[in-house]
Amino acid sequence: MLEPKINNQLKVVVGGLIYQNKKILICQRKEEGDHPLKWEFPGGKVKDLEDNQEALNRELKEELNIEINEMIFFDEYLYEYKELSKKLKLVFFNIFQFEEKFRLKFINN
Repeated sequence: MLEPKINNQLKVVVGGLIYQNKKILICQRKEEGDHPLKWEFPGGKVKDLEDNQEALNRELKEELNIEINEMIFFDEYLYEYKELSKKLKLVFFNIFQFEEKFRLKFINN
């Protein structure tokens, strides 16, 4: 369940559009926590003193054990959760070259 936030500070979140064999990788969130079982592009919050690319490298290594070889800025936009007084700046990068430490499964729907 989402917790109401008091501040209206802008948070920056990065996401990777990871391509392989004409497919894009998406991940499903855990059953517990914010946005349970929702689908998302891999990534996460940018920490203090981190730039967007450093944050995406860190998040993909932590979450999926992926090393990014090349990323290219794709797009960004602002989103506001009005009921939570929370604003997000979402920044996306295309990732065409990466190294997997274990095999990722890209499936057809």
